[in-house]
Amino acid sequence: MPHARLCLTFGRIRSWPSSGDAVAEAVAISDTVRVRALFFASYRDWAGVDALDLDLAGGATVADAVAAVRKAPGLDRIPAEPVVAVNEAYARPDAPLADGDEIAFIPPVSGGS
Repeated sequence: MPHARLCLTFGRIRSWPSSGDAVAEAVAISDTVRVRALFFASYRDWAGVDALDLDLAGGATVADAVAAVRKAPGLDRIPAEPVVAVNEAYARPDAPLADGDEIAFIPPVSGGS
């Protein structure tokens, strides 16, 4: 599957400031964190992409990222509390997120002999 990139913005919706209002624009930008959601196996198939960039409200948690991802087309099938890792370490839903974090959505695994 080719790598594709899609950016979704969730969280607070603000109207952009009028031109020349640099202070208001800086406040609007600093109120968000950008994180990357990574998908594997069935989750990647449902998403149709390997990763999504998410813009979330400042102070967002893993649970907020999960809720945002579940709003994307095809991803409502991801469980409300999936197994996730933030920056390669398993994380709880209440774990805070920082700008630049990577959130891996880990699908259930079955099989074997």
